[in-house]
This record gives sequence, structure tokens and C-alpha cells, in this order.
Amino acid sequence: ELGEQLIDIHGQHAHQSLMNSAAQRQLLDDYANHQALLDAVRTNFEELKQTEHSLKQLEQDTSDRDNRIDLLRFQTQELDALALSENEYAALNEKHSRMANAEKITTALHQAINDLYSDEDSNMLSRLSRHISTLTEIAEIDSDIQPAIDMMQEANVQLEECVSHLRNSVDDVELDPAELAIIEQRIQSILDLARKHRVEPDELPAIHQQLASELNDISHADETLDELRKQYNELEKDYTAAALKLSASRKQAASKLNKAITEAMQTLGMKGGQFLVEVNSKGNTPVIHGIDKIEFTVSANAGQACKPLARVASGGELARISLAIQMITAAQCRIPTMIFDEVDSGVGGGIAEIVGKQLRLLGKTNQVICITHLPQVASQAHQHLRVQKKSARKQTQTNVYPLNNNERIEEIARMLSGVEITEQSLAHAEDMITRAQAS
Repeated sequence: ELGEQLIDIHGQHAHQSLMNSAAQRQLLDDYANHQALLDAVRTNFEELKQTEHSLKQLEQDTSDRDNRIDLLRFQTQELDALALSENEYAALNEKHSRMANAEKITTALHQAINDLYSDEDSNMLSRLSRHISTLTEIAEIDSDIQPAIDMMQEANVQLEECVSHLRNSVDDVELDPAELAIIEQRIQSILDLARKHRVEPDELPAIHQQLASELNDISHADETLDELRKQYNELEKDYTAAALKLSASRKQAASKLNKAITEAMQTLGMKGGQFLVEVNSKGNTPVIHGIDKIEFTVSANAGQACKPLARVASGGELARISLAIQMITAAQCRIPTMIFDEVDSGVGGGIAEIVGKQLRLLGKTNQVICITHLPQVASQAHQHLRVQKKSARKQTQTNVYPLNNNERIEEIARMLSGVEITEQSLAHAEDMITRAQAS
């Protein structure tokens, strides 16, 4: 993602992508630099489609909806009749456990009360009171035992409170077989319904609420449908308004692009040629990128009508038109570094020199890296790097060498004459570089 913001690569086969309508639309949008309009159209389209999907879901077969309503109504009526409250199941289980073990609980409570208090002579409280009385007399002789007496008095108070609590607990123990049977039946009803819905008993209140909510939604589907249709119509208006703004921006950008590329074609040996971006916004199906059908058309010769790019341009013409488009759109590009990978393929002679001059001009405002085999282009560069491949001992290495001015002259001469570098080619190369630097 970072690389896409730093480097823009224009390959030698870029003209092939120009045959694709999506690529043509993308190129025009990039040139127009109206991302906010594109985002608005995309957002409105996605909301419109989501609402349309909801509408179709509600407009499903009536019999299916009626069957679902019948099932939901039956399920909610069962849960209504059960009327299970939050945490009721846990509370019922706790109460059931106490009532089922009432006799055991009562026996243990009575035994404890008897041992602590009931037997006047041998209960714990009586014996503790006697010890406190005896030791209090001794404390008058030996004061060191007073702390022990204080603790025994505290224990006596605690035991009395304990007895009181146990007596209350005895009164609270319920020994009602009829109520126990009712609780057991209630627990069984809860378990049966929980198994039916395949959930834990504590989850039944939430299931009840969920089913009731769905029943309400389906029962009021007609009202919801009316609301959704109204919402859909509003979103459709919003989408159309956003799409028309995008269309206007595209047409404005297309007008500028037409003029710039047509002028560039004249300099690239296509005198009288014309480039025209057609933006048709009528009768097209709304999509995520707007309502426009965008098509690049061209006339390679004066007096001919513009026709779709793929049908009228030859290979060489297409390469030059592609180069013109890349040159113009690159000038608008905010990306600091541009790489042109043999974009001059298919051109030569004076046209190649013009291509080189255009790239040199672009290099004054951007960092431009150009891979080329044409001396007319290479001679226009501000700097020259030679890429050389060497093979030795079954290994291949590729090295890049920066060239000084003399080395540049030799390299341009080699590109001009081939393997054998002549005095004439050296002189020609020096002249080309000198003229390029003077421009």
C-alpha cells in the first residue's frame, strides 16, 4: 500500500489494458481526481443494495411467512404460559432441595438446639456460665486469667445468638408434600421446554424475548415493507444525485483529457489524429461506480470519425496513443516516482526523440526512471545507468552501473551502431547528448 503511493509503474504492455472498459474508467477517474464523488456513489450504492436485499427477504412467499407466524405464535404461547422469570429455575432448585431434605434438616437443628440450650444441667450454655462464674472468683486472686474470662463471655453471647438463629431456622423449614409436588412439576415443565428449544433452562427467558420479537417483526411485515420501500426510494434519489455529480465531473475531466491527448498525438507522428472520451450516462444500469458507460475512441487520421480504440488503431498507433495517454495522465499524478518500462516499444526515429523529450520534460517535476533500448530516448536522460547481465560458473548476475559523461557517449554509440562502435557513432552520440542538455 505504501509502495503504490510512492511509485507508479507504466509497462510496455499498458496499451493492452486500454482495451478494458474498467481500465478506461479508472484512468479517467484518476485523471479527474474526484475520489470524494466516487466514495459518495459507492456508499449510496451499498446502502441501496442492502435495503433492496431486505425488501426481497420480506417479500418472500406468503405461505412460508404464514407458516412461520403459526410456529412462532405457538412457541411464544408456550413460553407465555410458562412465564419463567429471571433466575427462577435456580431458586426453585434451591427450594426443592430444602423441602426434599426437610426431615434431615429439622432433626439436625433440634439436636443442635438441645445440645446447646435445652438440657438445663448439661447443655453447653449452662456449663459455660458455671465456668465463667467460678473463674471470675479466681480472677480476684489471679488477674492473669481475666482475658480468658472475657473471651468465654463473648462466646456465651455468640452461642445464645446461635441458638436463636437455629430456632428461627426450624420454624422456616417447610414440610408440605403438596407444595413439594407443585415445585417438582414446575421444574419438570421448565426442563421439558428447555429440551424442546435445545437450550439451558436459564436461557429460556432470552429465547422467549427473541421469538416474540421475531413474531412482532413478521406480523408487522406490511408496515415494515412500506417503510423499506420509502427508504429505498429515498436512497435511490440520493444515489442518482451523487451519480449525476460524478458524471458531470467525468465529462469535465474528459474534455480536458481529450484536448491534451489529441495535442500529444500530433507530436507523436499522428497528424490530424483525434482522441475522444465518450461518457454516456443515459439508460445504463446503476452500479457501484456510477451510471456512466465510458469508452475511449480515436481517429488516427484527419477526416475520419472517432471509433472505439480497439477497432481502429494498429499496433504501432496503439502504442503511441498509449504513450500519449500515459504522458498526459502521469503529469497529473501526485506519485513522486514513475517507472516507464519500454513504453517506447513500437516507435523509432524522430518519434522516439519526441518521446525522449517528453520524458525529460516530465523528469523536471517528477523522478522518472525509464527502461529503454532506443538511443533517441536514452540520450535525453539526466542520468544514465547501464544494466548488464553476466554468466559464470553456472551462475548469473545482473549488475547496474552508473555512467559518467564519456561512458554515456560510448553507451549511446553502442545503441546506435551495435557491437562495433565507430567514430561516426561516437560523434553522433555526443551530439545527441549535447543537444538534449541544451534543450
